[in-house]
Amino acid sequence: MAVVYFDWLDYLVFGAMLLLSALIGVYFAFFATKKQNTTAEYLMGGKTMGMFPISMSLIASYISGISLLGLPAEMYTYGTQLWTIVLSEWAVSLTIAIVYLPVFYNLQITSTYEYLRLRFNQNVRLLGSIIFIIKMMLYIPIVIYVPALAFSQVTGINLHLITPIVCIVCIFYTTLGGLKAVVWTDTLQTVLMYFGVIFVLVYGTWRLGGVADVIAINKKGDRLDFFNMDPDPTIRHTFWSTVFGNYFSWLASCSVNQAMVQRCLALSSLKRARISMSTGLNSMCGVIFEDLIRPAYNKPISERTASFIMKIIVVIIGATCVALVFLVEHMGALIQAGKSLAGITAGSLLGLFSMGLFLPWTNATGALVGGITSTFLVGWISLGTQAAMIRGDIVVVPKPVSVSSCMENVTEITTSIPSLNLSSVEFDRSGTFFLYRLSYLYYTFVGMIVCIIVGTVVSYFTQPNDPAMVHRDLLTPVIHHWLPRQHPHCRRPRLTQHDIELHARELSQLHTSTPYTKVHTKLEDTRMT
Repeated sequence: MAVVYFDWLDYLVFGAMLLLSALIGVYFAFFATKKQNTTAEYLMGGKTMGMFPISMSLIASYISGISLLGLPAEMYTYGTQLWTIVLSEWAVSLTIAIVYLPVFYNLQITSTYEYLRLRFNQNVRLLGSIIFIIKMMLYIPIVIYVPALAFSQVTGINLHLITPIVCIVCIFYTTLGGLKAVVWTDTLQTVLMYFGVIFVLVYGTWRLGGVADVIAINKKGDRLDFFNMDPDPTIRHTFWSTVFGNYFSWLASCSVNQAMVQRCLALSSLKRARISMSTGLNSMCGVIFEDLIRPAYNKPISERTASFIMKIIVVIIGATCVALVFLVEHMGALIQAGKSLAGITAGSLLGLFSMGLFLPWTNATGALVGGITSTFLVGWISLGTQAAMIRGDIVVVPKPVSVSSCMENVTEITTSIPSLNLSSVEFDRSGTFFLYRLSYLYYTFVGMIVCIIVGTVVSYFTQPNDPAMVHRDLLTPVIHHWLPRQHPHCRRPRLTQHDIELHARELSQLHTSTPYTKVHTKLEDTRMT
């Protein structure tokens, strides 16, 4: 059977997308009215971004090549139970809009981990930033590798050539154009992605004879698993794990993730940010600069110097991720390990932020011990699970996947994806440790609960905070009604002098009729004591 590769039209679309992405970066760097030479413009888009591009950028951020390739492969190989993850996502959006986003937006922080400093101290902020950086450095190479592998299969071009080209274009437009370039490039790519998915869905259904025939074929292959209501947490995919477990996974990915919050803060109002509900490079750049580099300087950094430093950071991160792609290529099992690793870091981060927002009596010591304990515990569970799979104690049982009757050659693609499948698994229940058999979708929930419980207990024994002395701006509006009366000497969240001046300039740009000195004075009155 002959292998089918791209034709000239496919190459034209792919090349045009790369070219347009690069041109977007060039436009915002050299031809836009506002240049990307300040931290406000580079990281926040000057807070003038519209809802449509921000929404498209958020979609592109969370629907990566892993989703587009891994989820169809999962459904085909292990059944359709995973579809119920969509049932929890509306609740995630509602939770973010009501609980988390108002606090971050009102504080107007550049890095979400700046909240951890305001609520606890600099050490907790550093812990959160390091966990995020580790997560993204493991995630980005996988995101690059998976679609590059698929592209290599359909073109015959060497993977080692495709990966650097695509990454260089991404680094180029992110370095030059900042957040605005990332957002508008994401918008372009999201539109193309939607078009491609819809076309494949419609064309594939038509080729098979219609929706009824598609359902009949899947039913014959025993792939229609819609509602497995078994409460056993060791079954990889059930209704409860895909709805309840996925709720916390998505909540961690969207509510306290720098990539998501950074885009919402780029909008001009909280209402727009609530409605909207390359990406990794720009968000990592913001965290590294704001949380690691700026605090290390003993003197103020000029806006031009800060912009230059952030562009250098993007280049270094991008080059490092390209190098890690070649490591992932030779260690395919790490793709599945990387998916589980997301639960390790997500649980501890969600626990840290939720503890700060909901539990005013918790202190910095409790947050540090809780975050570290959670990370190590879920890490132990994840690594133990991977070891059990290598030993054969955990065995993946796929559906029949024969393509002997298919007219097209899909063998190359389907045999390259199995390491992404993280669903239906049968266990040797007689000897495998219980926690190693836990569904990976519960990792985030376990990590969050452990972080909060340990943090609360440690805070109790190490002089807990007085809730009346924790400012309301640092706590979610959901609990304001039940809080004790705020102490008259309670301090407002204290931002750095750079942040105050930066926010004043942003306000003066949005309200050109208001003199700068008045805006600066007003902001100092509301942010400092």
